Amino acid sequence: MWAAYINSLERPAKANLEMDLPNKFQKPVDAPYGPHVDGFSQEQHKFGPFDPIRSRMRELTAQKK
Repeated sequence: MWAAYINSLERPAKANLEMDLPNKFQKPVDAPYGPHVDGFSQEQHKFGPFDPIRSRMRELTAQKK
C-alpha cells in the first residue's frame, strides 16, 4: 500500500542537468536524462537497446577528433 502511494508521487526534477556532465561524450549511454548528443530518444537511453547508442557514440567520438 505504501509503495503504491510513494510511486504515485511526482519526482522532484534536478536543476541544471545540462551542466551535470559538461562533456556529453562521457555521459553513460543509460543516463535517463538529456541532453544527449547521439540523436536517440530519452526512452531508448532509459530502456535500451544500448548497442546502437554505443556504436553511434564511437562514430561521433571519432569524428570529433
